[in-house]
Amino acid sequence: MKKVFLCSFLILFIGFSIDASAKGKKRKKARQACSQGQIFVQLGGGFPSLNNPTVDDLKPYGTIKTIYHPPLYGSFGYGVIDNLDAGLLVAYSSFAATVTDVTDPVYTQGLNYSFITVGARAAYHLRLVKSLKNLDTYANVMVGYKISKVTKVGFDFFEPKNTGGFAYAFNVGANYMFIPNVGIFAEVGYGITIVNAGITVKF
Repeated sequence: MKKVFLCSFLILFIGFSIDASAKGKKRKKARQACSQGQIFVQLGGGFPSLNNPTVDDLKPYGTIKTIYHPPLYGSFGYGVIDNLDAGLLVAYSSFAATVTDVTDPVYTQGLNYSFITVGARAAYHLRLVKSLKNLDTYANVMVGYKISKVTKVGFDFFEPKNTGGFAYAFNVGANYMFIPNVGIFAEVGYGITIVNAGITVKF
């Protein structure tokens, strides 16, 4: 299986200054995609899943049926400096393969996988469409570790491969804020998935 390029991300847009008295400073932050000290939270999912292991080794055992649950994830970011946030990302996905014996259709075996990816991620924000003040475009990278757990149903003489290990990813995307603190995001890249979408919240 190819190494994952996952993604982590995050950011929110148009900064509201906490210092209400400094109106000039507040306008400057409002023009920035990410301001120092801001907190960002993202909840989302994506497709297709790139965590799923190969099932070629199961073909000699019978007919294979696979089911997977698309990855879901959450991320947290903090504006380290203007236009740059850094934080953590956690993602979860699962995959199941059921094998039916062609000589005895009543007999089935299976493998159930679960994946948890934990990583550090950073995003750089650059407003490409300045006329759209609610649109925040960015690129992010993530490095972390994927924890893989597999449960066997049958397969007494078959040992599945461990698909956990080092994980890394990159994405390009955009946030669109409907109101100052809540919006949606979309990303394209290579990692846990290829296409990601969800909600963004800033504090």
